[in-house]
Amino acid sequence: MSDSPQPDSSPRFRWIGYLLIPITILLVGYFIYISAAPGSPLNQLTESEAKLIENMRSLDEPDKLDALANAPEYFYQSVLKDIPEPLDGSDSALERVLREMSSAEPDADRIAGLVRQIEIDKMETAIKALLLSDEDKLTELAVWLAIELAQSEPEAALRLADDFPTEKDWGHITVNAVWKWARKDPDTAYDWVAKRLNTVRRSAHYVFLEMTRDKPEEAYRKLRLISNHHTQLQGGRGVIKALAEAKQPDTRAMVDFIMDQPESIRSNLVYNLFSNYLESDPTEPVVELAQALAARDAELAQKAYGWWAGEYAEDHPKASAEWSLQLANPEDRSRTLEPVIREWARNDLKAASTWLKEQPNEPVYDYGRYALVRELSKKSPQQAIPWAESTVDAKLRYRALYLAASQWAKASPEEAIAYVQATSHLSEVQRKQALERLERYPRKPKRD
Repeated sequence: MSDSPQPDSSPRFRWIGYLLIPITILLVGYFIYISAAPGSPLNQLTESEAKLIENMRSLDEPDKLDALANAPEYFYQSVLKDIPEPLDGSDSALERVLREMSSAEPDADRIAGLVRQIEIDKMETAIKALLLSDEDKLTELAVWLAIELAQSEPEAALRLADDFPTEKDWGHITVNAVWKWARKDPDTAYDWVAKRLNTVRRSAHYVFLEMTRDKPEEAYRKLRLISNHHTQLQGGRGVIKALAEAKQPDTRAMVDFIMDQPESIRSNLVYNLFSNYLESDPTEPVVELAQALAARDAELAQKAYGWWAGEYAEDHPKASAEWSLQLANPEDRSRTLEPVIREWARNDLKAASTWLKEQPNEPVYDYGRYALVRELSKKSPQQAIPWAESTVDAKLRYRALYLAASQWAKASPEEAIAYVQATSHLSEVQRKQALERLERYPRKPKRD
């Protein structure tokens, strides 16, 4: 007999093994129950709820529908799907339940819970059932459901859009459905839109957006086939957005595309193109874009860049002013500064004034000074006078001086007229014109 040590088989180790066996059986049984319980484990069905489901399954169909209408929404998965669809074309079980749920005091939140569990092939039925109610919340739910349907079945969603009571709902569903369709098959989506140009103009934006990302030349060709002005514009906006959002945007291609479009939509497309650079860092692309556009249409380039600079100046005034000075044409630089300084002065008059004081007294800053005069004149015309006097261009200086003097004259016409009579910054012709106009302001009666 061996003298080697024997394993310890004392009771304190054996009882652990005895306990593990029933615990394992309980856990396995629990998970089997959870996986099989109606309504998924998230619903945490109680024993009474599970029993209620079984009782409902045993009811005749009419009683079952009545019971479902007042049951929690997750009961749908367990009971409603068991009811066969009618073969005679009458209302389906889902339609009858939804109608019953929405007939008295509709609980849109509860119905939303039920609808979210509906399979794709029953969504159309659910939408039609919801539209039978005049309740606004249920119509909103139907819109939401139609947009959900558009994710996988855009053509079905478009068919249903015509059943909605308002043009707003119809348009919301149509635009979403066409966009989803265009992502999958832009050519087929285009064919659908092309047959309805008078009613689905907004949808053209998304069709051409997706088509340009995939086949730009085809998008250009098809856009030329459209004669409707509004659809041309929406389609052109889609093309521009796709070109601007490319990994490496081709500035010249964007400008060439715009200039090839009818003149009636050209300026709108330019403004849309510039607006793509309002939320990004536009240091290089927007200046390059303005230069390229100026080579084709200088006036349009200046107006569009001026608009963009004014909008961008709301959050980035100094940067916008400095980028405006990068334009090649001195007149463009000067005119573009006007909306920038105007926006800057509205938000921070002191900062705008300080920046202008630091700049050399050159004509390129004239429109910036004029913009500052306009803002200062509203509060303190006398403080605006020195800025008007520093304007280099004689015609613009006259406009700035008269603007400040006319605001001054509203409070004290005598002082404003005296200034105009004495200033050396006006020609005699300009002085005469200004005095004649200022004489129209009523003067305060003199006291005895």
